[in-house]
Amino acid sequence: MFLTRHFVFVHVPKTGGNFVRKILAQHAPPDWQLQELEDHATYERIPATHTELPRLALARNPFDWHVSWFHFQQSNFQQGIPSEFFTRISDGGRLDFQATMRRAYTGDGPLARSAGALTQTLFDMLGQGLEGATVGKVEQIREDLLGMFSACADVPPAM
Repeated sequence: MFLTRHFVFVHVPKTGGNFVRKILAQHAPPDWQLQELEDHATYERIPATHTELPRLALARNPFDWHVSWFHFQQSNFQQGIPSEFFTRISDGGRLDFQATMRRAYTGDGPLARSAGALTQTLFDMLGQGLEGATVGKVEQIREDLLGMFSACADVPPAM
């Protein structure tokens, strides 16, 4: 998560947050008062001083996001850093991508009657209903970031 005096950028996993970090570190003017919190801090971690500011984030094509998210979670699981959610939908890490997604979204799977992994992640990161969040697309990251930043502050030409 990145805090500025103009907005809060919430880094949703697997959506280009390292690119945003690089852009902000290189180009955010000092008067933006850029601060970095933990990578994937949720909206609940936004300090009281910043809760009224616009929340910005990026989302990714759901098909691409699920593949990237699965492999990231699988790697963490194998390294002994399991996610409770992934453990549940992958049957303790035993299922491959196809079986995990099928189990998650069909029949009696944990997500069959709920939001789904990407939507649930967005809700967890940005709040139920995404109130106050402006979400751009990773597939057009440059244009959407500039548009979101410009709606909140004067963007330096170098950015």
